[in-house]
Amino acid sequence: MRFSIKNNQLLLDKQPLELNHLQVLEKLGQGKNAHVFKVYNTETKRYEALKVWHTAPAPDRKYSSESITQNSDTSGLTTIYTTGEINDQYYGLMEYIDGITMRD
Repeated sequence: MRFSIKNNQLLLDKQPLELNHLQVLEKLGQGKNAHVFKVYNTETKRYEALKVWHTAPAPDRKYSSESITQNSDTSGLTTIYTTGEINDQYYGLMEYIDGITMRD
């Protein structure tokens, strides 16, 4: 799975993900479970973080906002605005906090 950004649009294996009101600005990082991107939300007029998980859930399980919040390493550190699925990719849209990372 390869993510890239072209003209403020997120591409997965060169195919655009339909994010409508989100302009993808830059990749912030990547961990063992997900990629994180800085986005600008044209509806809310604010910068947000878009976390896209690497893998889909098991066939008998769907991600919900509760399971993403419980399983996210950002739980309790930032506000998660919404979660969902785009082209079989699960994501969380959350508060963007400018500054150093937890690793720094």
